[in-house]
Amino acid sequence: MDNRVVELEVSYARLRLYGEEGYVIVEVIDDSPVDVLIGVRALEALGFVIDPVTGTLKKIGLIAV
Repeated sequence: MDNRVVELEVSYARLRLYGEEGYVIVEVIDDSPVDVLIGVRALEALGFVIDPVTGTLKKIGLIAV
């Protein structure tokens, strides 16, 4: 941790993934080395988690928070 302050734009996006669709909060990163980066919060909002053993997506349903 180098104590930098990073400002990002935040917006909403409609995300469709494996038949599930919803609006999620996204951070806009202009200098990202990849075209699309889907965060854990966006995946969880649609009811998915990443299996840490296999590295694959698993549908678990919506998580109540």
